[in-house]
Amino acid sequence: MAKIAGVSPSTISRVMNTPEIVAVDTRQKVVNAVREKDYLSALKKAHVNWKKELVADFRLDTSYQKIIQYWPQLKNSDKLPTAIFAANDLMAIGALKAFAQLKVRVPEDISIIGFDNISFSDCTYPPLTTIAQPTYLMGQKAVETLLKVINKKKIKKSVELETELIERDSVSRWEV
Repeated sequence: MAKIAGVSPSTISRVMNTPEIVAVDTRQKVVNAVREKDYLSALKKAHVNWKKELVADFRLDTSYQKIIQYWPQLKNSDKLPTAIFAANDLMAIGALKAFAQLKVRVPEDISIIGFDNISFSDCTYPPLTTIAQPTYLMGQKAVETLLKVINKKKIKKSVELETELIERDSVSRWEV
């Protein structure tokens, strides 16, 4: 359940009993925190250096602002990143916007990949390479889990679903 919705069954129960619609924002913050933790863990395991200066809070405007603010320092260092893997497509779109303003060519100078495959990720310039999630299946599994919680049945601790790489034009190809 935590991997599907980013919330525990007890949180769902509290959300169901809450009249306000603040649950969406709270759930998104939990999902974002889980994504960031897992993302940084995967980078560490793969021995990939990452730039703490470019870590943003999962919004288009903050990823844009971080790149505008720190790129001048990074471009003059020997630690210039070759790619940005954004935690969601909105952050990747913010990065595309910033690099266009800075006259940094995507994908020639830096590659950008998003995560979510939101409906307009192919409308950017260049079209955004991204990871698609099985959102319909995620919703289906979340409802199944919720019904089990309501009926006081045992639920799985986590559910893993396949994702799909959607190759577009924001990532340069490397010959290996």
